[in-house]
Amino acid sequence: MRPSFSFRTTVPGRETLPRGFSLPRHRHLDAYALVTIAGAFEQTSYAGRVNVCAGDLLVQPTLDCHSNRLKSSGAQITGRLASND
Repeated sequence: MRPSFSFRTTVPGRETLPRGFSLPRHRHLDAYALVTIAGAFEQTSYAGRVNVCAGDLLVQPTLDCHSNRLKSSGAQITGRLASND
């Protein structure tokens, strides 16, 4: 039986994450970077658990399986720059 993989697209620009946002484990086909403008979230990946808050830069490697869980009442992120941009 083949494992099932979930991939998300990387969209440049500003994104607002609503209260209660939670994204189960998934992967991105391309590496990317993002900056957290407001709020805070927790990312769990192969590298462990990382608390990301306003002002933090997060670099996500290609195909790293991770999940995201909002820790604040909302968040804004920007700069989803894919490695092929």
